[in-house]
Amino acid sequence: MFFREINQNLKLSLSIPQYGEEMFQLINKNRDFLKQWLPWLDNVKVASDSREFIELQLLIFKHINTSFKARSLSFTTWESLPNHDNISR
Repeated sequence: MFFREINQNLKLSLSIPQYGEEMFQLINKNRDFLKQWLPWLDNVKVASDSREFIELQLLIFKHINTSFKARSLSFTTWESLPNHDNISR
């Protein structure tokens, strides 16, 4: 799996479909807080929406070497710090 260790407590990894359910649960628990920055949250209604988004981003990642038209990729951050005050886990 592609990942970049940012520091001792934080790792950035390419999202994979297996993260879809967990991503959806985090989005759903923190929807009001995240909506300030992520206007597309209204389109994420079920876990399969998150999984399908990740699958699309993986297709973009797969073809990025042959097409420079890709505009975004989805990454997941993993941190081992105490809970953030504004985010529910």
